[in-house]
Amino acid sequence: LAKTAGLNAFAGTLAIGNGTGGPGSAIVRLDADNQIPNNQAVTVTSSGWLNLNGFSDSIGSGVTTTISGGSVSTGGGSLAVLGTLTFATGGSISAGTGTLTLSGTIRATSNWTYTAGTLDAGTSTVIFYPPGGSSSTITGSQTLYNVTFNSAYTGNVTIPSGTTLTVNGTLTIDTNSGAINTGTIEAKGNVEQTAAGATGSATILINGAGAQTFTGGGTSARLPNININKPSGTLTLSGTIR
Repeated sequence: LAKTAGLNAFAGTLAIGNGTGGPGSAIVRLDADNQIPNNQAVTVTSSGWLNLNGFSDSIGSGVTTTISGGSVSTGGGSLAVLGTLTFATGGSISAGTGTLTLSGTIRATSNWTYTAGTLDAGTSTVIFYPPGGSSSTITGSQTLYNVTFNSAYTGNVTIPSGTTLTVNGTLTIDTNSGAINTGTIEAKGNVEQTAAGATGSATILINGAGAQTFTGGGTSARLPNININKPSGTLTLSGTIR
């Protein structure tokens, strides 16, 4: 796509690949900035590859961007996702030396991997939602803003040993008989436990420098390991924490 920067190369939605053929067999490549309409849905299937090729664009304003087994790479460019971003049946985004900007709500039903580049979480919300009876893995230490663990029945999330997920906004624990296993979640903001909560071997490290509130989900809620180690500020406990 190589229209004059700022002039959309096409109108309407963009679907890259049809799920047949090998990975990356269907490619959309940018050869200039701002080629994709920013208010149209974008879908990248398992055979698709959206290659920004070092250029920059904004997509997904008011609509859903779906990465369904495909891949997105920015090279040295930047990609701003302005609406809802859904990862389904795998898929990956590689920022390379560029920037991935998150905005709105991102729902990940499969693995979430951070490899390289700048991840600007803004004030977005990432929901990790493995389907019932399945599991997903969060790979690569990274910083997000609001994070919700909200699995279907017995859906589990694993953070590998030595990996730290830092949450600068609100951390919500709301799985349905699911577990959060192994790694560390650094909670810099408030922590909210719903009536379901979560089990698991992961550690929630509450270490924000400012005031924080930990709201419990009641007598039936569950939690993984909790470590409170604040360098400053006050942690206020609210409700019943189990």
